[in-house]
Amino acid sequence: GDVYKRQTLSPKDIVTVLRESRELQSLVNEAQKVLGRTISTAEQAIIINMVNYYGLKPEVVLMILEYYRNEKQKGMSISFAYINAMAKNWSDEGISSIGEAEEKLQEIERGNRVWNEIVAITGIRHRKPTVKQREMVLSWFNDFDITMIAIAADIMKENIPEPKLSYINSCLLYASLSPRDSTSS
Repeated sequence: GDVYKRQTLSPKDIVTVLRESRELQSLVNEAQKVLGRTISTAEQAIIINMVNYYGLKPEVVLMILEYYRNEKQKGMSISFAYINAMAKNWSDEGISSIGEAEEKLQEIERGNRVWNEIVAITGIRHRKPTVKQREMVLSWFNDFDITMIAIAADIMKENIPEPKLSYINSCLLYASLSPRDSTSS
């Protein structure tokens, strides 16, 4: 029915969905085991949406939840809204197997290490990147070495009062577009 296509599920919808789907029922049970607590109806709705709305496989959803638990244990302030955004991203990227999910999680790990370097270089205030910021910063490290990124950060510091990642992004974009001097070896 149309229950599945809707993102906002009432507690009544949730009961209906779980009654109709053994797969989702066991996913919610597993989710409680992973998180080690009873999950709220709001959280149940998000988990159900990850499967029904974003089309992720239950085992991939569980990996997202394990990531959430591990971040929480490390003392990170990570929200269910954050992992919902993460699920949407994974869905957009077509991540459908455990293998692809594992690769993605390693990339996130790398992203976190890279993010810490960026925080150190730029003096940016917020400690936790959004999904978009993390992707942006990761792409810098794929295309430029740390020296280039540091130079862009310095240019930013000279020109604007508050650090902005988008400013660094523009600098790097500009640097990669400008023609290289072909005479120097």
